[in-house]
Amino acid sequence: MDPSLVIFDIDGTLCNTFEVDLECYLAAIQQILPLPIGLTDWQQAESITDAAITDWLWRRNCDRSPTAAELQTLITNYRSNLVAALQARPQSFRITPGAPDLLEHLTGPDWYVAIATGGWRQLAHLKLAAAKIPVELLLASSDDAWDRSEIFQLAWERAGHGRSDAFVRTVLVGDGQWDVRVAAKHGWSFLGVGHAERAQQLRAEGASAIVPDFSNMDQILVLLEQCPKPTR
Repeated sequence: MDPSLVIFDIDGTLCNTFEVDLECYLAAIQQILPLPIGLTDWQQAESITDAAITDWLWRRNCDRSPTAAELQTLITNYRSNLVAALQARPQSFRITPGAPDLLEHLTGPDWYVAIATGGWRQLAHLKLAAAKIPVELLLASSDDAWDRSEIFQLAWERAGHGRSDAFVRTVLVGDGQWDVRVAAKHGWSFLGVGHAERAQQLRAEGASAIVPDFSNMDQILVLLEQCPKPTR
């Protein structure tokens, strides 16, 4: 019998890096654009990926896309900021409770694990390595596409080596409303990660199966088998 596929997001899902990542990204932007840039409405970007948000910010503040040199400088600064933050505040890069045991359990014959992210690959590798998550599980990133839905679709295709019938079930595990939308677009089941306001946002987007972390292994395994597709 073919296995099921679980596609994990990184920031806020496998790693507690959402806030430090945003902080380091904004600092990298301001190292290039000496403007009072705010990210309060960054969800207006065409897609929630590093590439798309960066292009949106440049167009909003400079009326153009970033040059290749600016983009490379941004990524270099962004990585330097993350490295400095990791050295100063390693607790900001901690893995989500229960994730190591869950990933180990899912390496059996019934499941296949992939990771996809809207972030750039080298930065994703840094965060995964800090959390001691195998970087080879990352199958698609913002280096591959601007659109988040396309990135996760690429991860699905690469996990199945191009076979449309490689998996009997696909579950996207994520923490953002944008992840719910990706699952809904592709007809995948969805397991949300979050609590309080984040959990409310996921429910409002159509997610019904939501956990605060991966500590309760038995519960997580049941939800991976049974969590439905988003209702919106």
